[in-house]
Amino acid sequence: MAGWGVRQALGEVPVFAAIDSAGLTFERLYIAAGRANPTLRLAQINQDHDAVQLQFLAILGITGKPLAPLLQAHLDDIQAALPTFRRYLIPSEEHTILTRPTLLHHGGRRGPAAGLGCGNHRRQAVGRR
Repeated sequence: MAGWGVRQALGEVPVFAAIDSAGLTFERLYIAAGRANPTLRLAQINQDHDAVQLQFLAILGITGKPLAPLLQAHLDDIQAALPTFRRYLIPSEEHTILTRPTLLHHGGRRGPAAGLGCGNHRRQAVGRR
């Protein structure tokens, strides 16, 4: 993230400025934002075979490992710190579904965006927590 100027940009935001650049992760950013803003509802939608995320992992030297367990572990960390955090893992290789019908309907069921922000999501369909 250093090559993208992330450290400098985050240094301008007080809630993120205290995060050590050596330990900077997306999970820590989510947790810091959520703790600083308790009424903020944070969520992530990921694809379990996201080809772009797999390419970035390969650049980091992580190959031959399925993406889903890696994502689940990081998302579990966020949810442990922020119980209101919501996530949905879709079986797909696509990198983004924001412009696709999959966002609202997936596999004959309601998709992730159809339920974010209302009700208890912890006990819904597989993949939702």
